[in-house]
Amino acid sequence: MLTVCQNHIKNEISEASFVSVIADETTDVSSISHLAVVFRYVLSNGQPVERFRGFKNPPGHDAKSIAECIQASLEKVIAKLEKLISQSYDGTNVMSGQHAGVQAFIQCAYKNAQYVHCYAHQLNLIVGKTTSQNQQVRVFFSNLSDITNFFNKSPQRVAILDETVRKRIPHGSATRWNFKSRTINTVYEYWKQLIESMGKIESTSKQAAAINQAGAIRRMLEVSKFVFCLAVFHNIMPHVDVLYNQLQKTRTDAAFIRKQVNVF
Repeated sequence: MLTVCQNHIKNEISEASFVSVIADETTDVSSISHLAVVFRYVLSNGQPVERFRGFKNPPGHDAKSIAECIQASLEKVIAKLEKLISQSYDGTNVMSGQHAGVQAFIQCAYKNAQYVHCYAHQLNLIVGKTTSQNQQVRVFFSNLSDITNFFNKSPQRVAILDETVRKRIPHGSATRWNFKSRTINTVYEYWKQLIESMGKIESTSKQAAAINQAGAIRRMLEVSKFVFCLAVFHNIMPHVDVLYNQLQKTRTDAAFIRKQVNVF
């Protein structure tokens, strides 16, 4: 069925005058990152459409690896290089860098592919910039990343997490603060169980590095400053999520967004 859909998309693109590519990172239930590739074009009847091409797994998270992954998808559907007139990603340096970003690599091959910044991601950049101004908050989010990274590196640790917490901790993203919100909510709601998980890893693991890391995270979870920040952002982030979801709507306009920003 997937092959049939992909062939249908290819046929539609062959009849379209111009094409735009959109790529963005997403995370599955196993906290594994994938690159979603979407094409936007106008059908012969004048109807604009967006078609999801599929999930890709770049060999690395550097600009060249991601660009090669996107280009591989483009080569399967676009015969004429000049047909690609737009590329849209988030605002990270890896994607948007003028000289060594993904958009620069793509434009080397597709000269007409102008980069358009995804404006829904600007909220993420603003929130990220704001939270970086306070040292205690910077330390808090750094510690939060340590928790997700600790479990992402070991199936054995995840097994203990599943046993005690019975819920995966979402892996945060530098450009998508809704993922950080999910991480905050999970850590807040399962705070006691996480401390229990760390204690269990300390007592059962045979790896010195894992024991040291689990002990450090357990002590960090019990620090009053961390607990305070966790409670504060657990109450703040839902408001950010509401605005983020409004910005992500396919049907919106400047007046509506202005109203939502003022409400926020």
